[in-house]
Amino acid sequence: MGLASNNNVTVVISHEIFPYVMANHISHIPRPKEVLVTVDESGNVVQESYKDTESISLYETMKRTLTILSLTDNQNMTKIMLERLQLIVSL
Repeated sequence: MGLASNNNVTVVISHEIFPYVMANHISHIPRPKEVLVTVDESGNVVQESYKDTESISLYETMKRTLTILSLTDNQNMTKIMLERLQLIVSL
């Protein structure tokens, strides 16, 4: 098997696997940060952010991966995102 045929196999396998990887990332991507909105003693609305560096790092990595995957297979990414949004709207 030559190099060209190995590349074709890689492309076929990638296009079969990418939709599952995309759906998995979309389903499991953590929220970027937790925010708590409170009112202080003066009656002012205050936003407090809680930094969880591990979750933020995971979020950034998954976001970059999804960006690359969407550039690789834009139509499939659009389809998966629309399906996910439809699930949210139907709840």
